[in-house]
Amino acid sequence: KEKYVVLTDANMAVNFDFKALMNAHSESGADVTVAYAKEEIPAGLKRIEGTGNFYYTLKVDNGRVTKFYINSKAEGIQNLSMNIFILERTLLIDLINTGFVRGSVYFERDVLATKTDIAARGLISDGTAIGMGLANAVSRLKKSKAKSKVVILLTDGSNNMGDISPMTAAQIAKSLGIRVYTIGIGTTSVAPYPMPVAGGVQYVNIPVEIDTKTLKDIAMISDGNFYRATNTKQLKQIYEDIDKLEKSRLNVKKFSKRYEAFQPFAIIALLLFVSEILLRLTIFKKVA
Repeated sequence: KEKYVVLTDANMAVNFDFKALMNAHSESGADVTVAYAKEEIPAGLKRIEGTGNFYYTLKVDNGRVTKFYINSKAEGIQNLSMNIFILERTLLIDLINTGFVRGSVYFERDVLATKTDIAARGLISDGTAIGMGLANAVSRLKKSKAKSKVVILLTDGSNNMGDISPMTAAQIAKSLGIRVYTIGIGTTSVAPYPMPVAGGVQYVNIPVEIDTKTLKDIAMISDGNFYRATNTKQLKQIYEDIDKLEKSRLNVKKFSKRYEAFQPFAIIALLLFVSEILLRLTIFKKVA
């Protein structure tokens, strides 16, 4: 298997030296290398706002990408991403698995961009995708042969992003015979939340908003239960209660190690038989 992977859009035609890009990636020691062009943002790109499409410009410091700008309207020469990336195959698999669990939709925006300072500066909107997360979990269980198929949905917020609604995901779980146990976790008052400020991040206490109604509805639709936990002890007890409710019988093949034990006795019998013949021919030989 090849060590590196090259990702690129399929809707562009460029005369590009990928060998030089690969060499630059190896020498830089970076996790991911992106190719970009220094040019003004084409007028056509600036008109895609609201179409669900994206383009990216980069802030580059000493050869390192420190920020992704999404659909920037900046004037003048910019570092316009060509959406050509090089990274190790194992890293790509890890990023895809992580993005799948988080309900990510766009590789550049939701996965790669979060690996730079963009995440710390709050340039990508934060949010909770309960519907997407549940749908992804259900997708992983749909081919399971287990008698008891369960999803434990743990959240400290309310659904405010993602392409699949929580109720739709719950209906899918119901149709596949998957029970969903929902848990709302967190304090009932305020909790520290990271807010971007000039030069860094400051934690500010904000009210905790857990959509208990949606969690109850998900549990009811899928024949599960809803729980509320405000501390670690309560959460541990909830998991123990769910464990008592859900048991699956596993068919285990038993293997026994056997060996033949007759060999020593057969050897002894053979020696006695030979001894008898020798004695008859020598000591106990009959004289006619």
